[in-house]
Amino acid sequence: MIKKNLLTVTVILVCLASSFSGAIAEVNKTLSLKILINEALSKNPLLLTKKNQVKARKERIPQAGTLPDPILKLGLVNLPEAFDFNDDPMTQKQISLSQKIPFPGKLGLREKLARKDFNRFEAEFAYQQLEIINKVKNAFYSLFFIEKSIEITEKNKTLLKNFLEIAQSRYSVGKGVQQDVLKAEVELSRMREKLVVLKQQKITITAALNTLINRDPYTPLEGRPEVSRTLFTPDPEEIKNSSLDDHPMLKSIQCIREKAETAYHLARKEYYPNFEVGFSYAQREDSMHRNLSDLYSGFLGINIPIWHKTRQNRKVEEMRYTFISEKSRYEAIKNDLQFKIVSLLAEIDQNGHLIDLYHNEIIPQATHTLDSSLASYQVGEVDFLAPLINLLTLYTYELEYYKAFTNYEKNLADLELAVGKKLF
Repeated sequence: MIKKNLLTVTVILVCLASSFSGAIAEVNKTLSLKILINEALSKNPLLLTKKNQVKARKERIPQAGTLPDPILKLGLVNLPEAFDFNDDPMTQKQISLSQKIPFPGKLGLREKLARKDFNRFEAEFAYQQLEIINKVKNAFYSLFFIEKSIEITEKNKTLLKNFLEIAQSRYSVGKGVQQDVLKAEVELSRMREKLVVLKQQKITITAALNTLINRDPYTPLEGRPEVSRTLFTPDPEEIKNSSLDDHPMLKSIQCIREKAETAYHLARKEYYPNFEVGFSYAQREDSMHRNLSDLYSGFLGINIPIWHKTRQNRKVEEMRYTFISEKSRYEAIKNDLQFKIVSLLAEIDQNGHLIDLYHNEIIPQATHTLDSSLASYQVGEVDFLAPLINLLTLYTYELEYYKAFTNYEKNLADLELAVGKKLF
């Protein structure tokens, strides 16, 4: 009976070890990361909102560069109480047309302001797309880690059940102690507890992923996430030394700077008056004694910026300070992005080495140690605690392997966001 149980344990251990070399066949449908990203880009409500804001800002550009509507006026002038158009020679039926004209250069600057605002929203939309892709990838990799953790925990739970049977068999024939049975039962209960936590985490991560792609949070995902290790092909030094000038976030701030600079020039233009030109025609009725001529009038008006100390002066200073502050913000965010890039490259390198170390050395060594302790336990050279500890140690290393693997893929996703473009 004991030999049969040990044989079962050994077979399961072989299956565990082979999972790290990719020999386990995928039974379930694979969940596609690419499909999830495309769905998020086309359906995410935040992205759709920003996309329509970009379109709205584009429509403002021609508006800003267009003259105000002309004003047409119809009126009666000097009409007597008797409403007789022939009674008074000054009675007139009047029509006038007037047009406000900004000082030369103002309309062009206003159109330029609207264009800079459109460019800012366009850059923000591009960055928000990168953020959504990053969030989908991170949620996908988290789900992958949870699925692997559940799979490994289920396998170890099966192993522990076999350990428990072995301990019970040895105890029943007087070759073991009850303490071995109790230890196996405790560890089995702990595995069940971990499965409860992991399955709850899976529900939470699935809901987060569904929210990103605008699905009902409770909608089950079709298939399981499978991830192959992404090869790091870009030159790290080239990434570190990249200017980041094309980064969408920095382009957005650059647009705000340029908008503030344009607004500064426009504020200076406001010292110059705007114009209003108009033309009117007045028709008069002939009286019984004389023929009355119709009247024509024209006018030119200008506004006088007499309140420039509290209006134009203050606007010029406001835009000057805005430009300076955005210039400083640009440098601050650029420095922060460069720090993130350096930090992420270090983490990628670290997790890459950990993956190789766990896969090629630690897990094979831990598996060999467990096999050896099982063989020694079978002949009574070690107590039950040795194979139990070795089993739990192997379980921990397996989880750490997939944790490093998942962190590595998340680091790559975060690096793309920090660089502001697709790298892999």
